[in-house]
Amino acid sequence: MEAFFYLLMFCLLAYCYNNSGKSSKKPKSQKANKTIIHEYKSPNSQDKLSETKQEVFKIPLLHDCHEKIHGFKFSNDQKARKEDKWNEIRQEVFKKYGYKCSKCGSCNNIEVHHKIPLSKGGTNNIKNLIPLCHDCHEKIHGFKFGNEKKAPMENYGEQISSKKKNTNGYKINDAIEHGYKLEIEYITQHYPFENEVNIRIIKPQDIKYGYEMMENNDFIRNAKNPNEPELIFIVAFCELRKAIRYFRFDRIKILKVIK
Repeated sequence: MEAFFYLLMFCLLAYCYNNSGKSSKKPKSQKANKTIIHEYKSPNSQDKLSETKQEVFKIPLLHDCHEKIHGFKFSNDQKARKEDKWNEIRQEVFKKYGYKCSKCGSCNNIEVHHKIPLSKGGTNNIKNLIPLCHDCHEKIHGFKFGNEKKAPMENYGEQISSKKKNTNGYKINDAIEHGYKLEIEYITQHYPFENEVNIRIIKPQDIKYGYEMMENNDFIRNAKNPNEPELIFIVAFCELRKAIRYFRFDRIKILKVIK
């Protein structure tokens, strides 16, 4: 039985080799036709019900042949899985906030918003995401979205370049996820006096908009800045004060990550 299996695999390899060598000039589509290692299990006549005792074999196959054996396109399948992952994250955000807009309470046209934008180093960390209705979402971004709904791009929110790793947004999200501390330079405003700059060591725990803390935070509720409710705050344990403090994201300069 195994001899037949080896013969079958040999014929398959020969078929792939002959098809790939028909033309001396490869078409552009074949440039990405890479060799992939395919795994299969040999039939075991002594133990047909158990797969644990079956021997695993590995053979190289071209991308096209690999797709034919499995019966589906890998590129589309991988894209679908990544879109499913983003949809799972979205559902988790909706559930966390009760399937309503976190700002106005509307239950219509709810979308997921990155508090620290992806362009500033934000990630898909659940604490960096918040549900907003379409209208509130447009107001926070400051422009009208197109009417055409687009499917999420592949790896949406997960691209991490070296440039992104150096942003404050990424370092804060990373510190929250892994429990790191940050040494920061922070600007404190004392109205009507000049700003005070000091060095703090903080352990970030959450990311919030000002309006999320309006009811329980007198400082934000009575803030002089009328835009305070829509500014981003980092909720962190401050080692200087030995307590939880709120730091405005736009006033933070990260000096060092303490792992």
